[in-house]
Amino acid sequence: MKKITNQKRQRYLQVHPISDLFSFPIEEFIEVHEYQRDEWIIKEGMRPDYLFYVIEGKAKIYVTYQNGKSSLINFINAEEYIGEMELVNEIYYTKGIQTSTKTICYAIPLQRFRKQLLEDTKFLLE
Repeated sequence: MKKITNQKRQRYLQVHPISDLFSFPIEEFIEVHEYQRDEWIIKEGMRPDYLFYVIEGKAKIYVTYQNGKSSLINFINAEEYIGEMELVNEIYYTKGIQTSTKTICYAIPLQRFRKQLLEDTKFLLE
């Protein structure tokens, strides 16, 4: 994973605005993460530190069963969230999320914004 900063970060925020999805100013706190193909956004067994919003690319959700076999259970595309179930339910899911193409995500630190996100009706209605 590569963290994108400075002018390139600003360009992403201009091309893919996100402020209209929230009732509070969040853009200054958003990180932009770039993942290469086949890179893990969230590994199984890892609790996410961020709420992700995919702006470019695609990813796959996997689950590994007790017998060691894994299954592809869903796809994630641009303009979809990753980690919203953990935010809303405070339940930790053990699914892994792996990119299938180069993927760019906005990353919102959960520890800092959990309370605000859970009280933001504009975000919750998305």
